[in-house]
Amino acid sequence: MIKLMGLRVAEFVKKLGPNDLILVSTGPHVEFYLYGGMETQKRVGRILNERKRGDIYFVEYGELGKSDTENFSKEGVDYLHLNDYHRVLATEESSSGIVVPQALFESAHRIGNFTFRKVKSEFIVNSSALKSPADWKRWRGTAGSASVVLEPPAMHPRNLPAIKFAQSGVLIAESEVGEGDTDFSININLLTADRKAGSEVSYLHAVEESGQYISRNAWIADEWVLDHPYGPDILHTPWQTRIFITEGKQAVEIIREQEIEQGNPGRLRGIQSYRLVVPHQDLMTRGDKL
Repeated sequence: MIKLMGLRVAEFVKKLGPNDLILVSTGPHVEFYLYGGMETQKRVGRILNERKRGDIYFVEYGELGKSDTENFSKEGVDYLHLNDYHRVLATEESSSGIVVPQALFESAHRIGNFTFRKVKSEFIVNSSALKSPADWKRWRGTAGSASVVLEPPAMHPRNLPAIKFAQSGVLIAESEVGEGDTDFSININLLTADRKAGSEVSYLHAVEESGQYISRNAWIADEWVLDHPYGPDILHTPWQTRIFITEGKQAVEIIREQEIEQGNPGRLRGIQSYRLVVPHQDLMTRGDKL
């Protein structure tokens, strides 16, 4: 029975679009790695290399009523509380999980203990990307970032420009997309780092308060699916992908590199961000339910 369920999950993931983005928590990391890990890795690789994405899916795991996702209602709006995502930044104890409105999703497909929730395409905004040297103009450095440079696309495979950090530093850019009349938004940020960049690189969002940049809650998705289910860096791949989910309504993007050793520069590439935005008038709409 378990083997049959695994085959069905593998078949479903394989039939998804070639650039679809699948987001998984740490909860089902071993099982999902076995059934859908390779196909997920392929799709994330295409998104990074081709600088474009297809549909976006959030994966729920567990038996009905006992899964890593909780349902609740507040002020007439139905929400999902997505648990078991590794929290990399905490500003409120009440926000231990990712809270999203059910209206964000157009469908939910259940296979065994896995539920694949598809985000409505009209709620996905291509926020920003580092595709060419022209995109580099958005970014500026802070203290410690003087030795950060952009290497031209021709220097790297698939013509992806790369940011080289000669030492630890921080880069900042103003977000290009406004929130408008929305009550909900979150950001999905992707980048890939070479081994010299270390494991502490982050791509988050922030707000400016009294001259300082303050980042709110943030999580990591696919943490043990893109590398290995028993922990990061087991496969010793030359480039490692990281996917961050951050709270919306933060107008500043921040890339922080903290582990560069002097004389041993690290590089980042494939940098891109997407924003999931549900307009106020759509919040009361319920997505397809099981």
